[in-house]
Amino acid sequence: MSKLGCTCGNVIRDGQVPNEVEGSVLSDKGYHLYFDSIQEVVDDFLAHFQAGRLPDWKIKHFNPNYPEHVPLGGMLADVLQSAYLNLTLAVLECDQCGRLWIQKEVGKNEYAPYAFDGTDQRPKILGLNESPEFKATLRLGERQVGTSLMGPIVGTRPGRRILSQGDIVEAAADAIVFSTNEHLFLSGGAGASLLGKHGKGLQEAMHRALAAKGIKVAPRGSVFEIEPAETWGRMFAVVAANGFYETSREDTEAALKKVLKLCALQESVKSVTVTALGTGYGNMEIEDFVEIFCRVNVPSSIETFELLIHGDIFFKAACRKNEKLGYPATVSPDVSQK
Repeated sequence: MSKLGCTCGNVIRDGQVPNEVEGSVLSDKGYHLYFDSIQEVVDDFLAHFQAGRLPDWKIKHFNPNYPEHVPLGGMLADVLQSAYLNLTLAVLECDQCGRLWIQKEVGKNEYAPYAFDGTDQRPKILGLNESPEFKATLRLGERQVGTSLMGPIVGTRPGRRILSQGDIVEAAADAIVFSTNEHLFLSGGAGASLLGKHGKGLQEAMHRALAAKGIKVAPRGSVFEIEPAETWGRMFAVVAANGFYETSREDTEAALKKVLKLCALQESVKSVTVTALGTGYGNMEIEDFVEIFCRVNVPSSIETFELLIHGDIFFKAACRKNEKLGYPATVSPDVSQK
């Protein structure tokens, strides 16, 4: 979960998507540049579509790891969102004192505070500031399934990927996914953090899950759904490495796909948070797992798919890999102020 420590002592958390503490600032110059870019992007898209050259348009805007089967509207949205993010400054609003924290520069993890002067009753700034004409102008909600110039329109685009820094014990997702060893001992990394929060009851649940399969040693790539309890919700443990701490990209990706399919079967699961599987005691590099995270298909029922990384060095490496891949994941860094 992303967070920022306000000078008033409150901790601003923006892990929930959407939320009412996070927003953005677009300057007047940025506004005109952005809307000019919308016309250029749409005109270029339609020209490629009418000429039967959509693959060329995809190559122009995305790298080879861009997920397949994204609806055409979703691809357009990704291009325009990228342009928008490159022109805006992120803003966080303290829900205690009302102070605004504004990003100092696009792409940099540095924020400056702006305090309310207290001369009047201050309204909430980063709620949903929607004009009554918004939906009517765009005719939103009139067509959920149908066709358009660009082909069939069915449902919504795949789940949003988020790259965050934080501790798994603070994750607010409907389901969390973490790696464990072949004996399902909570002995290090995310497992140790979860054990510290939930106690021996979680370790006992892990061992019951192993015993239920009639085995004492779980093979690499195994997935275990841990029975929920009073202090924890839906959890999935993935055996990402064998006894020699060897990992496999194929096994890890297959396990992650299995977890997402299991989550998609649960109507209550709309958000999933995963740790960097196999990168702790396993020999998988953080960059390798980021590539898997960005490539795996996310079921449409999952609205938020988050990769949560603990530690500055690993998080920065993950961000660099995400950049090389063309930003398939939205970066939501831990911006706690020291």
